[in-house]
Amino acid sequence: MNFDGADAFGAVEEGGPRRESAVRTSLDRSFVSELVCGPLCRDRSRLTWHQALEPADLVTTRDGIFLHLTTPAVIVHSRLKARDGQAPDLEAIAELSHAYQRVFRLLESHATVVTYETAPEAGCRPTG
Repeated sequence: MNFDGADAFGAVEEGGPRRESAVRTSLDRSFVSELVCGPLCRDRSRLTWHQALEPADLVTTRDGIFLHLTTPAVIVHSRLKARDGQAPDLEAIAELSHAYQRVFRLLESHATVVTYETAPEAGCRPTG
């Protein structure tokens, strides 16, 4: 498999984010994060959608899924404050959350995406 934007995958090499065997392939979130954070931080992603859909198609070929964990911005904010003593404002967290939702909606046309709402009232059950 050839990834022209391999740098955005965090150096696809042994010990890197992508590990492949004859049976299983696992991808970390770096390419999804690049599709989300690139446009928010640099006005564009370093990956094209064509490059991003290549690993998404691999997930489908291997009968895999994308797992999208989500929770309301207010909960993310409070968890970050509790852990770090500070947090981005709610608006920034909500914008990031919406961007992830958009990317996962687009990936759904090429691979199975399971979304888990991790808010306590959701009981950590799949929402989509």
